Amino acid sequence: MTSPQQNPPQELPLNEVGPGRYFFFVTFCMVVLAGMIFFSLRIPPPPPPPEVKSDPVLTTGYNVYMRQCVACHGLQGLGDGPRAFSTPIKPRNLRDEPWKYGDDEESVLKIITQGGPQGVMPAFGNSLSPQELKAIVKYVRHMAGKIK
Repeated sequence: MTSPQQNPPQELPLNEVGPGRYFFFVTFCMVVLAGMIFFSLRIPPPPPPPEVKSDPVLTTGYNVYMRQCVACHGLQGLGDGPRAFSTPIKPRNLRDEPWKYGDDEESVLKIITQGGPQGVMPAFGNSLSPQELKAIVKYVRHMAGKIK
């Protein structure tokens, strides 16, 4: 009996693209396109209210809030930001609800610096400068009506 002749594996010519390369290319293009759409659709924050504009510390606090806090706490501090609905514990309503851990400067600074005890609120102590921490504490307390 004669054994069937084995054919060597066929290689793709250099000018042809295999399905794996095509899939990678299409996936890469989709990721790039999604990133471009995401960054082009971002809505800039509204300008700060006049009483905030007149105080440089409050203005800095407003800018930090819009950059770090608005996603969870929302534009008005009502705990209704776009990320609020995907967290296991609803973010604090900074306007109406009593503040569980205190509303004095020291207590607010501690929560912002160290994060929330349940681990949902992130700690910003290492990512914000001392001036930004002071400003965000003042802005949050101002926004909540704790200071005038």
